[in-house]
Amino acid sequence: MRSRWWRTITVAFLPLLVCGGCQGGDELPPDVDISGSSRTKVDLFELAWDNLERLSEYAPQQPLEETVARLNQWAQTSAPEVAWQIDPLLDSLPADLINDHVRQRLASSNFVATDGPFLQEAVLMRRASAFMVGDATDPLEQAQRLFDWTIRNIQLDNAALRMWPGENLLLGRASELDRGWVFAMLARQRQLDVVWLAIAEDAERRSFRIWCPALLHDGELYPFDVLWGVAMPTATGEGVATLADLATDDKLLRQLDVSGLPYPVRADELSRVLVIVPAREPFLSRRMQIVAERLPKRLRTVLHIDLRRLADELAELPQVGAVRLWIWPFQYARQRDVNSAEGKQLADGVVAELAPFFANHTITVEARKLGDFEQAGYERTVWPLWSGRVHHLAGNFTPPVEEQTAGQSFAAAIPLYLIARTKIQDRAVLPEGVRLSAEEQAAWERRQALDTYVYGRMQLDATYWLGQIRFDQGDYATAAEFFQRTLNLLGKKARATGVRYNLARAYEALGDYDKAIEQFEAEGSPASQLRARRLAAGRAASSASDAEASE
Repeated sequence: MRSRWWRTITVAFLPLLVCGGCQGGDELPPDVDISGSSRTKVDLFELAWDNLERLSEYAPQQPLEETVARLNQWAQTSAPEVAWQIDPLLDSLPADLINDHVRQRLASSNFVATDGPFLQEAVLMRRASAFMVGDATDPLEQAQRLFDWTIRNIQLDNAALRMWPGENLLLGRASELDRGWVFAMLARQRQLDVVWLAIAEDAERRSFRIWCPALLHDGELYPFDVLWGVAMPTATGEGVATLADLATDDKLLRQLDVSGLPYPVRADELSRVLVIVPAREPFLSRRMQIVAERLPKRLRTVLHIDLRRLADELAELPQVGAVRLWIWPFQYARQRDVNSAEGKQLADGVVAELAPFFANHTITVEARKLGDFEQAGYERTVWPLWSGRVHHLAGNFTPPVEEQTAGQSFAAAIPLYLIARTKIQDRAVLPEGVRLSAEEQAAWERRQALDTYVYGRMQLDATYWLGQIRFDQGDYATAAEFFQRTLNLLGKKARATGVRYNLARAYEALGDYDKAIEQFEAEGSPASQLRARRLAAGRAASSASDAEASE
C-alpha cells in the first residue's frame, strides 16, 4: 500500500524537531488537558513513562509532547523533593553558556520541550546497552563489549552532520567525536563512567586536543580509541592497558603505529592529562533527578549524574591534571535553536537524515481465534525502519512464536527490516498517458527524487542492519551475504568503508582469514590495518607451529 511519509514528516516530525532545538522558555504548560483524564497523580507518571517504553508502536517522536505534558502535571502535584544542587563543574564552561537563564532552568522542576527527545534517547541507550553487555558483570568486560559493538555498528563518517548521540545511534554512523559520545552514553546507562581524555598543549591547559574516551574503574583509567577502533593494548595483548601503563611505556602505544601513520600520542604526553566529562544539560537538572528517583528498579534509566563524586574520584589519579565539563553539548544545544538561521539550516539537515524513519507501511493482520472469541482482521500502520531499529537496538530480532502465528510479525526487527527493504517498490509511478503542466512536472520530479532518496535509504540501511543482526546471532555466513549486498548497493560511496570493515569481521569470525585480510586491507583504516596485521601474524605463527610439528 502506498505510504504517505512526506505528510508525516511535515505534520508530525518537523514541529517536534523544532522543539527539540528550542532553548530555555519552551516549557509546556503543566495544566495541559489530557483528553479529560481523571487518572490519579501516580498514574500520570506511569502513563508518561509508558509511552517511552513503547516507542516501536508509535511514529518517531509521536508521543513525546504528551509525555512531557504528563510529567509536568505530575511534577506540579506530586513529584517528590530531591536533594539537588547546581554542580560547581558548570563553572568550567564559558559564562555565556551557563548564564542565569540556564541556571534557573537547571533548578526548575518544570519540564521543557527538549526533554522529550532526551528521555527517548536515554531509553534507547538503556535498552541497547543492556542487550550489548549480555551476561557480562565485570565493568571492564562490559565496557569492552559496548566498545566493540560501537566500532562495528556506528560507522566512522567525519563528514556526517553533528547530531545528538541518540540520533547517531539510530543512524548507525557518526564523526569520531560523536562515535565516542555514543559509546560514553551507552556506558552511562550501565552505570559506567566513561570520560574523554585530552592532551594539554600548553602548561595552563588552555589549549588541548581531545584524544579518546576512557573508562574510570577501580581507580584507573582504561582508554579506548574510537578512531583506531581498539582498546589500548597491554604488553601481552590480553586485556586493556591503563593510562598509567601507557604513561610509563611508550612501546605499548607504538604497537598502534600503522603503515604511513604513526599513532599520534606519545607516553611523555600522558603524565598529566585533562579529563573532560560528557554531559548534556538535562543530566545536571533537578527535574531529571526527580524522574530518576521515581523510576522503579526494573525501569532504572540513568537521567541524572553526580559530577561531584566523579570529579573527586578523577582528581585522585596522579595522571589527571584537571577535570572539566565538555563544552560541546552546550554549544550544540544552542546551535539546534531553530530561532536562529543556523538552527533552521541544521534542522533541515537533521530532517533529511532522519526522513526514512518516518516512511510508513500498512499491513493486514488476519482474523484469529482468542480462546472462544474470534478477533476480526484489521489493518495496522507501522514505520518499518523506525520500529525495526528500535527492536534491533534492544536485541529483539524475531517475534515470539505466538505472535508469528497470530500475524503479529511486525513486532521484531527482522520482519520490519524485510518490509523496509521492499519499500523501494512503492516509488511513485506516473500513469501512462498523463500529461503534466510545467509546474506539475516540477512537483512530480521533486516527489520522485524524495521517493528515490527515502526508499533507497530504507533498502540500504535495512540490508546492512540485517547483516549486523545476523552477526550478533552468530550466523556469520549470512551476515557476510548481507554486507556484500550492501556493498553492491553502495558502489564506491564513502559509506562502503564501514560496511567493508563488517564484511571483514564476518570473514574473520568464519575463520576465512585470507578473505578477512583482503577486506581489511581494502578498507584501509587504522582499525582495519591493525586487525589485518594481527590476523597475518597469527596465521604466520600457526604455520610455523604446524611446520615445526611435522618435522
